[in-house]
Amino acid sequence: MKKGNVFTRALTLTLAGSMLLTGCGGGSKTTETKAAQEAVDSDGRKMEGNLYTEGLPIVKEQETFTIAVIGHPLAKGTYEDKPCVIQAEKDTNIKIKWMEIPSTGWQEKINVMFASGELPDAIATGITDSSIVKNLPQLVPVGDYIDKYAPHVAETYNKYPDLKTMLKQDDGKIYSFMTNSQTSRNDSTSGVLFINKQWLDNLGLPVPATVDEYYAAL
Repeated sequence: MKKGNVFTRALTLTLAGSMLLTGCGGGSKTTETKAAQEAVDSDGRKMEGNLYTEGLPIVKEQETFTIAVIGHPLAKGTYEDKPCVIQAEKDTNIKIKWMEIPSTGWQEKINVMFASGELPDAIATGITDSSIVKNLPQLVPVGDYIDKYAPHVAETYNKYPDLKTMLKQDDGKIYSFMTNSQTSRNDSTSGVLFINKQWLDNLGLPVPATVDEYYAAL
């Protein structure tokens, strides 16, 4: 049941429901007409199985997916508590069970999952290229679904074709998504920057809102 689901089934905002598709088999014209009617919900939205092909919610009957993610040691609360997650579940009608794994034991746990075949529906972060290559039989080529079910991802890949080239494995298929922002190293920094508000108040300075204001404050 789990085999072939990693990286696809629970990507609710980009490729949600891709594994929920149901095919319409051949048959009489009556059967084909009935299938076509069943592919349109009462509100007029097109469906494939339990999946709405456009708009929100993504699925009609609530689905539950498990996603493995690295748990940050300094994080307050769990993923279930994050406002963005709560809102996403509400909008999509997809319930996410987050498998938060400490960063110190992440790679070992992932290796055990692949070795045992006991995999979550998706792995959000922290998978190396070598892990993907060694475990291709257990992964679904998500690239086969992008054009139809992830238009925003497809638009990005079409605009920046090098991304697709970077993601393709030796068999020419894509098994994962880009997860980092695309920016020049000169335009980004790691971590969170802070400024002492009390220090600014003591000097009668406003909180800088631009680089020039920050420079002036310093």
